[in-house]
Amino acid sequence: MKVKIRYKKKHQFQNLISGLIWTVFGVLFLLTDEEMRWTSYAHFTLATLYLALFFVQKKFNYLTIKGGYLYFDSLFKKKIKLSDITWIKKFPPDYILVSHEKESIINTALIKKESLAKLEEILGKLDLPPQKTPFH
Repeated sequence: MKVKIRYKKKHQFQNLISGLIWTVFGVLFLLTDEEMRWTSYAHFTLATLYLALFFVQKKFNYLTIKGGYLYFDSLFKKKIKLSDITWIKKFPPDYILVSHEKESIINTALIKKESLAKLEEILGKLDLPPQKTPFH
């Protein structure tokens, strides 16, 4: 079973709008300044970063759950085995998944409501002591 945990569209479009605004600033500086300054490069760099972030979030998931693993679909691919999770700390808006080896943070503010319900259902089914999970 493969479960996709998607980004909120609102968050994606905030990155798109930010990228477009930085592009507009960059173009305005190019048109009004006689010489290229470092700030012009900064505007276009920020625009590129925000637009790239928008397209990556549009194409990929925030998380994917398959084969007993939770995968963080980011630049640095990370995964945690669901059966290795020993504790889930709920620290709004984050869930901190604790295993013997590491801690992994899930920012629930970035997740679509439907996807968050799926994630909570899956995490709630883990065999964890009741006092250590927010889903029981």
